[in-house]
Amino acid sequence: MLVMLPIIGFSQLDCENPILDEILQNPEVNQYFQLALSVNISELEFINNCDQDINYTMFVPGNNVPNESAALLLGLTGELIDYISYYIYMGDLSYAELIALNGNSIEMMDGNQAVINYYSGPFINDSMITIEDICACNGTIHIIDDLIWAPGAIGLNERVNAVSYTHLTLPTNRDVMI
Repeated sequence: MLVMLPIIGFSQLDCENPILDEILQNPEVNQYFQLALSVNISELEFINNCDQDINYTMFVPGNNVPNESAALLLGLTGELIDYISYYIYMGDLSYAELIALNGNSIEMMDGNQAVINYYSGPFINDSMITIEDICACNGTIHIIDDLIWAPGAIGLNERVNAVSYTHLTLPTNRDVMI
C-alpha cells in the first residue's frame, strides 16, 4: 500500500488522468453534475481520451451549488448531452488566460457563446470560478459556483416545472385587518 501512494500522487501531479475521470472522482464537484455526466458517459468518451492531440476546458459546478439546482439538469427535456456540451470549451484555457479574456466571449462545444468577465476573479457568464486549473492529461477543469446555461437552453415549461410551490394556508377569520 505504501508503495502505491507515491504513484497515485505522482499521476495526479503529472495530469495523467483524463478530464472525465478527474471530474467523476473529484470531491469538490457537485454530485448531481457527476451523476449527469455518468448518465452520458458514452457520449463523453472524447473527454476521457488522453491519446488525442485535442485539449478541452471544462467548467463544472462545485459542491457549493445547491443540489436542487444541479438536479435540474437531470429533469430537463431533450438529450442531457446537449446541455452538458455548453460546459465544454474546445481548447485549453488556464486561469491566467481566462483573466486575459475579460469582456470577451468564447465559443462552447455546443456552438453557443459564453462570456468571460473579471470582477473579484474570473467569471463565465454569471458563475464565478472558485477552484481553478485542475489539470488533466487532455485539458483543464475549473469549478464554478453555479450552473451555466446556453442562451435559450431552458424553455418556459422547464422553468415552471423547476419551481417548487409551497401550499399556503390562509386564515379562516374574516375579520383580518389589511
